Amino acid sequence: KEEAINESVQVEAVVTKKVVDKRVTQIKTYLSKRNSPLAKHAQDFVDAADKYGIDYRIVAAISVIESGGGKNTFKPYNAWGWGKSGFANWKEGIYAVSKGIGKYYSKGLTTPKLISKYYCPPNADNWASKVQYVMNEISKQ
Repeated sequence: KEEAINESVQVEAVVTKKVVDKRVTQIKTYLSKRNSPLAKHAQDFVDAADKYGIDYRIVAAISVIESGGGKNTFKPYNAWGWGKSGFANWKEGIYAVSKGIGKYYSKGLTTPKLISKYYCPPNADNWASKVQYVMNEISKQ
C-alpha cells in the first residue's frame, strides 16, 4: 500500500511539474537585460503569438523599437505606438497588438520587412531592420 502511495505521489509530481518554454525564457532574458517592464509578461508574448499564429519574438521586438520595451509610452500600456489610445494593462496590449500583427501574417506579410510598409511607412526600411535585429537578438538568449 505504501508503494502505491509513493508511486501516485511521484506521478502527481511529474504531472504538475511545469515545462518551461525556451521562447519565454528568451524573451524574459532579453527584456530583463533592458530593464523593461514587459519582461514579466514573456509568457503573454508567447501565448498571444501562438493564439494568433505569429512569430513569438515580433511583438516584443516592436515594443523595444517603439518604446524601449515599454519604458517610454505615449499612452498607458501602449509600448507599440499602436492606434491612438492606451490599454488597460500590458497583457491587453500584448494581445491586441499580436492580433493586429496576425492580420498581416494572414495576408502573407510574415517578416518585419514585409509588414513595415504598412506598419511604419515613413521609415519602413529602417524600422524593419531594427525590429529584425532585435528578433535575432532575442533568439540568442
